[in-house]
Amino acid sequence: MMPQVDQHPLTEKHASVSMSLGELLRLSQRILDENNVAAPKRNAEIIICSELKIERAELYLNLRRTVRLDEILSIKEKIKRRISGEPVQYITGFTEFYGLKISVNNSVLIPRPETELLVDKALELIKNRKEKTEILEIGTGSGCIAIALARNSDCRINATDISPEALKTAEENSRRNHTNDKISFELSDVFGINDVSRYDLIISNPPYIPLEEMKSLSDEVKAEPEIALTDFSDGLNFYRKVFSLVKDSTSGHDVLIEIGDSKRSFVKSLAESYGFSSVFYKDYSGIDRVIHIKT
Repeated sequence: MMPQVDQHPLTEKHASVSMSLGELLRLSQRILDENNVAAPKRNAEIIICSELKIERAELYLNLRRTVRLDEILSIKEKIKRRISGEPVQYITGFTEFYGLKISVNNSVLIPRPETELLVDKALELIKNRKEKTEILEIGTGSGCIAIALARNSDCRINATDISPEALKTAEENSRRNHTNDKISFELSDVFGINDVSRYDLIISNPPYIPLEEMKSLSDEVKAEPEIALTDFSDGLNFYRKVFSLVKDSTSGHDVLIEIGDSKRSFVKSLAESYGFSSVFYKDYSGIDRVIHIKT
């Protein structure tokens, strides 16, 4: 079904008469709801707050405020984009991760709340170390994991990614969050890495969706970069490479890697085939989300 924004009075003619912030919020929510966008109220709030550069609380304190025509028309265009399936984070250009503001665009994966578990577990390991922790992050994307670790611990991070565009976004996020003194960014393919001996911790949220499952994803998820979602195979190639690297290393390492829904048994069996025992941590929905291997 095509977006039905233009069937609603969110048009230049209507806007020229005047519209309050409360009216704009209600109408935006209605349009999103009628076009089957999940969480229409929250999406309307995010889009409006982003356009007007206000916080949610400020929105509800100023519902009688008159909204300018140019603001209304810009919000209308963003609602059209949302209805078309574009993630709201790409529309607004940012999201929150571990209490930090992270810029995102269609060159990077959108950080998920469940990935914060990866940061939680890494911080627990870092806290128990006496010396500064040397970390390798493979597939940094927006840089959210590395930045969260750098902001909350004494560490040094080499954050790598295969995408120049993703690295540019990560570097900008690092500067914005004042962590560029702790993080170095490197253009690198995981399958080109041969030595990880200098790192105490290897961490990643890899592309773990099997290629055959890609077709069943929502249009919203499909809007994210394919290379950050799938390995174009069975979803396990990344784990094979990392397990191989640490097995061949002469140093001891902690390895923390995010896994997909219902993938515990596959990843556990793979780890065992390399001679590793593993621990799994559940996310806030009770789903096994992170594998921890200590070598």
